[in-house]
Amino acid sequence: MRTKVNKKKKLSLSLETISEGTSVERELEIYALLDDLSVLTQADAVEQQEQFSIVPVIGEGHKGSTRVRKTINKDGTTFIHTTKVRQTDGSNLETEEETTEDMFNAYKALANDGLIKDRFFFPVKGHDLLWEVDVFPQDNGEYAQWVKIDLEIPEGVVLKELPELPFPYKEKIVKSNDPEVKKRIGKLYKDFFSFKKGN
Repeated sequence: MRTKVNKKKKLSLSLETISEGTSVERELEIYALLDDLSVLTQADAVEQQEQFSIVPVIGEGHKGSTRVRKTINKDGTTFIHTTKVRQTDGSNLETEEETTEDMFNAYKALANDGLIKDRFFFPVKGHDLLWEVDVFPQDNGEYAQWVKIDLEIPEGVVLKELPELPFPYKEKIVKSNDPEVKKRIGKLYKDFFSFKKGN
């Protein structure tokens, strides 16, 4: 069974704005193996997400991606079109705009796979920030024990050390350029996170 959570208003993070709708995304990405998923009931808010991405590969390879995400929360349903362009410092130049259900369905038709997930929001202890914890339902109706955790870091905010995660975990993987780390994360997407069209 999926865990139900009282829904509260999501805090907004102020990232450096380049132009209207465009900002620099600085994000910490963590993967954690949870033993007890009941900790999700302690979240401040939750929303359902479904997204489909297209990753253009030209010349030297991956330079970014474009996606459309459908989000359902207490405020209703939205469709957001996002492009991310990788910068030399490892950040992403991110542009977002509202779009339509028709555009969402077009991406869904074109993409090879997608993500269906529930996102839980937890406050970061000692900071005015939010952990975004993505949990992925499996074919058996239960959540996968592995979760994806994002922390968007606003421009000008410096974290001297990794904040404490909001719940206990059995294992943690912090995203990096290490080939073994990339391999492990890729396997998580293949085994638990991504779903192939038609599944």
